[in-house]
Amino acid sequence: AEAVARTKAAAEKAAAEKTAKRTKYMIFAGATLIIFFLIYRSRRSKS
Repeated sequence: AEAVARTKAAAEKAAAEKTAKRTKYMIFAGATLIIFFLIYRSRRSKS
């Protein structure tokens, strides 16, 4: 039973790390899009 619990914990940890990586990537992509959008808007308003 202990081995099963340990394996389950390891699998959950791996899944959590994968989710964290994906979340970090999503946040990074979203921030990049927002920055591009703000630059685009400021360029348009100037001209």
